[in-house]
Amino acid sequence: MKKVLISKKGAKAYRQNFVFFLTLVIGLILTNTLQISAQQALLNESFPYKSQQETNEKSGSAVNFITVPITMAGPGLGAVTSFNFFIEYDPSRLTFEGYLPGAVNNVAVNTQGNFITLNWQNPATPVNCINPVTMLNLQFNRIGNGDVALTFLPGSSVGNLQGLLAVQYVNGIVQTYQLSVSAVPANGGTANGSGEYTAGQSVILNALPNEGYDFVSWTNNGQVLSTNATFSYTMPATNVSLAANFILRNYQITTNSFPAAGGTTSGGGFYTFGQSVNVTATAATGYTFLNWTLNGQIVSTASSYSFSMPASDLSLWANFQQNEYALTLDFEPPMAGSVSGSGNYFYNSAVTVVASPSTAYHFVHWLQNGNVVSTSAAYSFSMPANAFHLTAVFEINQYTIALQANNPEGGNVSGGGEFLHNTLIAVNALPNEGFEFIAWTENGLTVSFDQNYEFIVVSNRTLTAIFQVEMLCQKPANILVAALGETFATLSWVSPSEVLKWDILWGSAGFDTAQGGAFVPLWMENSITLEDLNPQSSYDFYVRAYCNDALVSEWAGPVQFSTHYVYLSEKSSTSVFRIYPNPLRENFTLETFDDLHGLLSYEIINSTGRVVDKSNLTFSKKAVINTAHLPAGIYFFRGIMNNHVFSEKIILRD
Repeated sequence: MKKVLISKKGAKAYRQNFVFFLTLVIGLILTNTLQISAQQALLNESFPYKSQQETNEKSGSAVNFITVPITMAGPGLGAVTSFNFFIEYDPSRLTFEGYLPGAVNNVAVNTQGNFITLNWQNPATPVNCINPVTMLNLQFNRIGNGDVALTFLPGSSVGNLQGLLAVQYVNGIVQTYQLSVSAVPANGGTANGSGEYTAGQSVILNALPNEGYDFVSWTNNGQVLSTNATFSYTMPATNVSLAANFILRNYQITTNSFPAAGGTTSGGGFYTFGQSVNVTATAATGYTFLNWTLNGQIVSTASSYSFSMPASDLSLWANFQQNEYALTLDFEPPMAGSVSGSGNYFYNSAVTVVASPSTAYHFVHWLQNGNVVSTSAAYSFSMPANAFHLTAVFEINQYTIALQANNPEGGNVSGGGEFLHNTLIAVNALPNEGFEFIAWTENGLTVSFDQNYEFIVVSNRTLTAIFQVEMLCQKPANILVAALGETFATLSWVSPSEVLKWDILWGSAGFDTAQGGAFVPLWMENSITLEDLNPQSSYDFYVRAYCNDALVSEWAGPVQFSTHYVYLSEKSSTSVFRIYPNPLRENFTLETFDDLHGLLSYEIINSTGRVVDKSNLTFSKKAVINTAHLPAGIYFFRGIMNNHVFSEKIILRD
């Protein structure tokens, strides 16, 4: 008895010895045999009942069509001319689709229920079946699982020209085996292809990884069969369990900081799907962490963010915000000055604070928490990462009043020293025997003729007491250039109060005093203005006291000076305004002869050409202008109003 096997895939024919057969003997036991072999065969276009289109293979499923050859063989079958077969099958598992011709054609086929009737005869062309011959191939379509018996029923017959032949009928079984496929691990994906298949049948297996997994291989008892997710597996004649192996895929997390200087991040790297991840953001000094974002969307506001790794690469951004810190300022003592530069600043930004002392005060230092941080009034630093408070410390000014005598033998001075701003003091000059006090001078200018000179201290001063040997007619002392212009110069000197006249001699620098120069006799003021001088020229000046007609002093000088250009004249030619009193002390009145009204702009200029005071005021006929803040000396006043320009020399006394 022969064993046969049918495969489910209609691509190749196989014959294997694994299927059991039921043998049905009709009549006597003869040597001639007729066998139903359950096996695969290729379909071709001569198949009369079904088209080739219906043989499509399906991934992970059995082939629908099964080809079953009917074979004859035996020494008594040398000239077969007819047969009549009745074959039983299970229609719940197979449907009969027709036949494919083998050694014979034009077979009459009839089906009813679970029976197939096959009739053929051709007396003219016998078939020699001494050696095995496939007479025809039955075609079935599988519609159910499980083994199916194909059985010759009584009444089946084979004949030749002489009549019926004795034949042994060998029945067939379409036997299947169980193929089980599974995913390892179970959540790694799906495996397709489980089912019942015939031995030798080709089965298309397919593995689909789940999210976060990659397919690795198909294995049987640990042995790798294929590394392709889809492959063709040949079914053996036994039940088989195959594993589709999957592995977790690695995904990358990158962490970034925005802005880059805002802080640092950690936790980036490679992770498998579902793995626990923790990323951490650490703010830099001067910054605060805000949130984590993914593709612009906020995913967490916690600096330490934990989550399960998804099945994709991630680029996470840690967002930081730059902090602002308050800088506050104050100063001490009250009213001593002002400060600027307070406000809100970012960490490490450049800051400059400025301390400006009030009049009579000076800046000492900046304090922070009681510690000196700078002795510069304009203090620059980088803002720390915290609120910051600075205190500017001022002190009231202290001035030095230095006293000296022009001749140490001439007398003594007292009253100098260190004094606070606005202190009223008195300095005293006491001449020695044989000397007399003439005046107090400062920077060559006479500031007082009083031996006991009182004033309010507002600056450092060096005062010189002028002593002179008592003479019958003393020569002038302390000659100075009180005012200087482009074409004029005003000079003054000091003489005893009883001297009322002076002789003056002046000329170009280096002139011959015996033969040249301009001589002015019996001048009756202790100052003179020389006019019509050449600009930017040097001159020598001499003066002597005229005590009486019989007594004059020695010449004092020469004092040399040079004219320059200061745009000033001693007095303007216009008579629109007048100034009184002049000389003056603390203020003077500016009055107009016309009925003038409007905005007056004025300047007061010292003898060196420097503007020492300027202002604007609304003028109506007259105005009082304060000069108490100016030291004694000679000045020029210049005013402009309604296109009128007015200038005049003013003398300010103590």
